Amino acid sequence: MTKAIESTLKILLVDDDKALLKQMHTMLKNIGYHNIVEVTRLAQAEEHITSRSSVGLVIIDWEMEAGGASDFISSIFEEEAIISLDVIMATRSKEQETILGAIKIGVKQCLLRPILPKTIEDSLIRIMKDKCEKAKERLQNSLEEINQSSLGEEEEQRKQKGVYHAALHGIKEALNFFPWSAVPHYEAGLLYDKIGSLNNAVDCFERVLSLESKDVDACIALASTLRKRKQWTRIIKVLLGFSVGKSSAVILEHLGEAYLMTGETNKAIKAFNDAILFESYGKKTEVLPDRHLAKTHESLGKAYQEKSDETHDKNWQNRAIKSFETSVHYDPVLISAHLNLVSAYKKNGDHEKAAEALSKVAKVTPNSSEDWISLGRLYLIQDEEPKALFALKRALEMSENRQQTLFEIGDALVNFDPEKAISALKNSLKIDSEQPHVLNKLGILYRKKGMIKEALESYLQAINLDDKDEAIHYNLVGVYLANKEDENSRKEAISHLKTAIELKPDFSEAKKLLSQLEKEVKG
Repeated sequence: MTKAIESTLKILLVDDDKALLKQMHTMLKNIGYHNIVEVTRLAQAEEHITSRSSVGLVIIDWEMEAGGASDFISSIFEEEAIISLDVIMATRSKEQETILGAIKIGVKQCLLRPILPKTIEDSLIRIMKDKCEKAKERLQNSLEEINQSSLGEEEEQRKQKGVYHAALHGIKEALNFFPWSAVPHYEAGLLYDKIGSLNNAVDCFERVLSLESKDVDACIALASTLRKRKQWTRIIKVLLGFSVGKSSAVILEHLGEAYLMTGETNKAIKAFNDAILFESYGKKTEVLPDRHLAKTHESLGKAYQEKSDETHDKNWQNRAIKSFETSVHYDPVLISAHLNLVSAYKKNGDHEKAAEALSKVAKVTPNSSEDWISLGRLYLIQDEEPKALFALKRALEMSENRQQTLFEIGDALVNFDPEKAISALKNSLKIDSEQPHVLNKLGILYRKKGMIKEALESYLQAINLDDKDEAIHYNLVGVYLANKEDENSRKEAISHLKTAIELKPDFSEAKKLLSQLEKEVKG
């Protein structure tokens, strides 16, 4: 158990046997609880509970004061403000009637004396898990009610955000109740990710892995959240630290994508091929559509395409085409795979097949936010801006994560309409201002427009949020070099180049520029 984690839960121990009080106090302290109050009379207990002293858990001797504990707890639960109080009874009675009676009036757990440390810990864990399940159940019910209502788009999103925050509040209660379990940290991470609070999500998933180092779900969730931040080097570090030997297909896919985005094409190809083997293993029949497998083949095709561009070897280009064709086979409505196939055919000089593939895209009806964005990108390439803007608008309407979709829209518009791109990125930041990858993209746009001051501010904000991203440090260098009026700019540029190289030792572009700048300084 990780004792560095602390709980602020206030526990009230009620027992007229001081020796048993001390014993229980010691057991709870050894688990990690320190905010513990002891009382020997029910009247004292009532005073603590009703005096707004934030008692979160009561552990009470059921036989004290001639069995008065039962009436005491019944009267306490009549108070509306106290109805959520958690109560554990300690009893010597094995009578089923006694235990059922206690549960009926609101007692959460019954402990049979003598009580062992493991017994009390298990009891607390059960209450914590129950809190998590109830929070998730309330969330699901609330979302279903919203989906069945006829609310407008903005009102529906406002209500959804409210129920996610309410669920998060419930999970936080569970987390404070027993923070040494991975369960509430994982659930909190999922909710933080859902509402776009990615820094908090990352913290939660990292906490899970500190508690359960082999938790595959937490590893995947952490990689998925970091992916939204475009933190590719960090993803590689996390996944390799987890050990690829224990990997699932999803872990290998994330690893492959991160390798591809950091220019390690050979490693990306191997990771995607391994992922396909994982996914295909044990499948006796082909069930279509299979979007997961389709996207993995698409990613492999991108890696082959990159290898072809690096080596100018047509064999890699043919492999890319084969992968994209396989992707479209597994999911005929995966628009991004169709577009990659069109591009690959064109690069291969097969314009007839490219035209045929393009005609198939026109017949596909997007069924997700991601597909609408892909279609929007296609229309932008074809210089059909009205159709592109319609597709991007539909992507936002269908989105379950407006913050992320606004970033994707901004990214799609970067080379076609910088003003609209900036607007989309700013709107994404309004939902969550702590998004270093959005600030980085905004800095790139500002720099292209010659808005050096705004670019500098965006990059510095991004680095304040994430100083472990070598790409942001490298991009900041360009702004400092463009600011020739400031004498310290060149020194700052050199400093950030060195940081980028420390974070990514094989960063060849940064090394080349650093060598050039250092020669200029010496000259």
